[in-house]
Amino acid sequence: MHGPLTSAEIAVLDRLPAIRRARGYRLYAADGNRWLDCWCDGGRALLGHDPKGLGRRLKNEIDRGLHAPYPNPWTDRLAKALRRLFPGYRTLRFYAGYERAALALELGEAPTDPLDEPPGTPRVDGALWGRPLLPEHPAADILMPILPLPGAAVQPVLVREDDADLPPSDPLSPVVLAGLTRVCAVLNVGFVTNPGQSTDIWERRGPYMRYRGAADAYERLRDAMMDRRILIAPSPGRPSIRPAELSPREEALLDGVRESRGE
Repeated sequence: MHGPLTSAEIAVLDRLPAIRRARGYRLYAADGNRWLDCWCDGGRALLGHDPKGLGRRLKNEIDRGLHAPYPNPWTDRLAKALRRLFPGYRTLRFYAGYERAALALELGEAPTDPLDEPPGTPRVDGALWGRPLLPEHPAADILMPILPLPGAAVQPVLVREDDADLPPSDPLSPVVLAGLTRVCAVLNVGFVTNPGQSTDIWERRGPYMRYRGAADAYERLRDAMMDRRILIAPSPGRPSIRPAELSPREEALLDGVRESRGE
C-alpha cells in the first residue's frame, strides 16, 4: 500500500507532538522528548532526515536564486541518476505528486508494491512502485520510484519503452530536482542498511519492515511503540523502515515484541 494517506492515518500522525528538528532517524519534539522515526515519511526519509550532502546541495541551489520551475540542467542530471539506480528504463517523466502521475498514466489502480510480492519475483505486470535498496527488486513496464527526499511531492515515472506516449513532465523547481539528484547519488554509491534480521512480528527485506502479525493487533502494537516514542507506519498495509543506525536501547525497544504485544 502506498499513495495518499487516509484520514485515519493522518489522525495517527497528528498524535505526534510538535517536532522542532530532525537528525538522522530521530525527531526532536518541542516538549524535549526524542522520537525514533521508523515511518520515515513513507520511505522519503529512507536515508534519514538529513542525507549526506543534501543540505549543501540545497543551499547552493537556493543561493543561485532560481526557485521558479523554469528549464534547468537538473532534469537531465536526475534522469541519469535514476537510470543508474533503476537500469533498463528508457523514458522518464517527473510529475508534481502521485495524483498528477496517475492522471498522466491513466492508472486504473494503484501500482503494485514490490514488498507484497514474494522475494525473487522477476517481473510484475502493470505499474510498480520503485523501492530503493530493496534486494531483488522486480521489474515492470512502468516504475514509480519512491525517492528519499523528505517532504518532496515529486513523482518520477520510468517506462521501459522508448518515447512512450506520455504527457510531458511538469515544470518543477530546480531546488527540488537538485535535492532528488543528490539522494539518488547517495543511493548509487552504496548506502549501508541496518543488518538486523526478521522477527516474529517484522519481516525484513533490505531496510523495510513489513508487519506480519494479525491485522487487528496492529493498532495495539503501534500505540505501544508510540508510548516508547517510536513512530512506525500508521497502518499495517504500509511498511516501516529499519533505521540504518540504532543504539542498543533503541534496538531493544523496537524488537521488544512480547512487551509491545501486551503479553
